[in-house]
Amino acid sequence: MKKLLALLALLALAVSSVVAVEVSTGWSSGHLSIQGRRRHQEDRVLALSNLLIDDGDTRLGVFAIFDGHTDSQASEFLVQNFEPRLRANLQGSLDASIEASVVKAALEKTIAELETSFLKEAYEKRWWDAGSTACVAVVTDEFMVMANVGDSRAIACVRDGGKKLVAKALTSDHHPELPMERQRLEAAGSEVRSGVIEGWFPMSRSIGDLLLKRYYGVIGTPDVTVWRNAMDGFIVVASHGLYDGISEQEVCDIAATVDPETPELGQAVADQAARKAQAARKESYRDNISIVVIPT
Repeated sequence: MKKLLALLALLALAVSSVVAVEVSTGWSSGHLSIQGRRRHQEDRVLALSNLLIDDGDTRLGVFAIFDGHTDSQASEFLVQNFEPRLRANLQGSLDASIEASVVKAALEKTIAELETSFLKEAYEKRWWDAGSTACVAVVTDEFMVMANVGDSRAIACVRDGGKKLVAKALTSDHHPELPMERQRLEAAGSEVRSGVIEGWFPMSRSIGDLLLKRYYGVIGTPDVTVWRNAMDGFIVVASHGLYDGISEQEVCDIAATVDPETPELGQAVADQAARKAQAARKESYRDNISIVVIPT
């Protein structure tokens, strides 16, 4: 009986399912994190329903995945500091008339400041190889601003005029073998082979990773894009672990099967997608899975 109780306790720790707080003018969402065969759950999820101070019908939600590596110092730092830093950079603009260009500039500044702050802390605490991805979606009824560093990914599931939902990439992964990325890495002295840096690191950009920044050409600069939000479907932000089990289109196919009248719709889609990805991966696969789903 003691062994059974211990196993149940471990399972409870490995799976965390949290519905984002909803307010009358905010975006509803759902998210799920499943721990792989790792010692720690290094993923962190941010799901903020509405940052706007205006209490009308306008809403501005912030949703992000921070996929940490070499423990969770970087991802934990990001999830704890992202909202206050972004809010400070949007100060004076948090009302119904907020513009995409303002959000884009604030998002770029926020990520740059957090990268600088974390690298300083990593140096002081000797977290030489602690790092994280950062995939952030700032969503309003009129536009979306997407920022990405690393290989976490945002997609949209868009209706094709019928019931089918079609996957549309909103961000691009930062892989070392991409021509522009590889050129920068090799100019800094990195050896890129088999899609990884120095035989082990799979990303050309990240937050943190102090030694890789100093000696191998890895950078923390995000790609930031603005999209018009006229979608009838879902926005999905997920860590790399999800897509090692299912494809982007499979995520959208799962979303299409969920009754749109389902309470906590985003949570239902997140649960089904994450668990299907987990089941599709080999039992020995180590990477964690995290996903946040926003119905639009």
